[in-house]
Amino acid sequence: MFFAAIFLLLSSPSFAGQAPLTLTQKASHLYDRLTYGARPGDIEKLVSQGEAGIARWISAQLHPESIPDAGLDEKLALLKAPLMSPEQLLAAFPRAELVAEKMGIKKEDFNKNEDLKKKIRQQIGEEHLPEEIVREMTAQRLIRAVESRRQLQEVLVDFWLNHFNIDITKGQERWLLPQFERDAVRKHLFGKFSDLLSATAHSPAMLFYLDNQASHAGGINENYARELLELHTLGVDGGYTQADVTQLARILTGWSIEDPRKGAEASDAFKFREHAHDRGEKTFLGQRFEQGHGQDEGERALEMIENHPATARFISTKLARYFVSDQPPKKLVDRMAKKFTDTHGDLRAVYQVLFNSPEFWSRSAYHSKIKKPVQFVVSSIRALGGEMDVKSEIPRHLAEMGEDLYKCPPPTGYKDQAEVWVNPGALVSRLNFSSRLALNRVEGVYIQLPHLSSVPNHSKQLVRLVSEKLIHDRLSASSEKVVFREFEDEHRVMADGEIRPFSLSKAAGLILASPEFQRR
Repeated sequence: MFFAAIFLLLSSPSFAGQAPLTLTQKASHLYDRLTYGARPGDIEKLVSQGEAGIARWISAQLHPESIPDAGLDEKLALLKAPLMSPEQLLAAFPRAELVAEKMGIKKEDFNKNEDLKKKIRQQIGEEHLPEEIVREMTAQRLIRAVESRRQLQEVLVDFWLNHFNIDITKGQERWLLPQFERDAVRKHLFGKFSDLLSATAHSPAMLFYLDNQASHAGGINENYARELLELHTLGVDGGYTQADVTQLARILTGWSIEDPRKGAEASDAFKFREHAHDRGEKTFLGQRFEQGHGQDEGERALEMIENHPATARFISTKLARYFVSDQPPKKLVDRMAKKFTDTHGDLRAVYQVLFNSPEFWSRSAYHSKIKKPVQFVVSSIRALGGEMDVKSEIPRHLAEMGEDLYKCPPPTGYKDQAEVWVNPGALVSRLNFSSRLALNRVEGVYIQLPHLSSVPNHSKQLVRLVSEKLIHDRLSASSEKVVFREFEDEHRVMADGEIRPFSLSKAAGLILASPEFQRR
């Protein structure tokens, strides 16, 4: 009954009215959108600083280097893989078949002998298998999201890693993706879009994921060229044609990677293979590329794409959709696109237009978006003042909800629109997680229940007090009715006449599962 009611409420549109947001609602909205959720005391502290405090907080988050995060660094130091180059990762977390090869075992013998495979893996040791790279990368991402004070930085990592999606389970990606996140994405979050795009275009992880490393003059592969235009820059309606995709694929022939087994350092892992490049004449987006050129024409094509008006609009639309509304307001997108063009893709400047816009602060934007699984899980932990170990079962819960970090197969990345995440199966997983978390039964996660001076004798009072702590507002009348009903059959009078207090854990779990908490 509880599940069905919550599903119906979550599926219904949020009608927030037209009144301006109160200061408390503004602080809550800010933490919902620019962070992974407020921790205990965050909202109250920000409200006490007034409107000026909100402006200062946004400015600080836009300059994360100004925010100390020493405590987080100590915990992340336990994870080695995120800091390694592809060569170092391959040495520390070797492929079983390569270990077998060094032992003189033929590849065909290794591939058909399951007992031999198991023996080699045991010899390598669990903590040195390639799967450990995935575990460490996921752990560092989640720990940063839960505990970092540089919250906008972590939210933007989520946005851009989905924009430039790579599936870590494909081939060599385990050894390539750490460098991609560290040097291509995190390094350029607040800089020029041109630098971010260039870094991803030269990244071995991206070139391998979309098969460009194997594209050559005698057999072009259009995968990367197509996604570069459709998903990374111009957008599907950006004015290019199939002929442009083909011409761009020809331009990018020879853009390949250095095999990390040959000792290439991370900075040298991109390799332009002259012999594989199509040196013929080409026409791309209406401009002629004369024959006889090499890597330089790929750089020229990137510059054309970066400066194309469709790119400014496409990036602005995606940012507005992520931070404001599933149907981003056109006027806001127009202003963001203009700032993008005027500043030659200065992302920090575009973010400032977005976060200072009336559309961002509108009543209609408040609680209008559904949290993705990672946003829901992390915000639940943060709301309960939680911390994480480097080894926790959170990745399993995320996989059950449909957002297995680094493992989205299509290049689109995980979407952030409501219709993708509001479904019965995923909601059951959310409800189960909420209950277990409130009971402190999620392995590797440690939470504290909301502090109440005393536990009320009435379930309605308890629910409302916990709501104030976790969502900084009351539940809607519909949600309250559903939650109250869960306490109706709870027997509080024991056989000896003792009155047992209502369960604070139960109340917290129900509030976390409510539509109000699952919206942001």
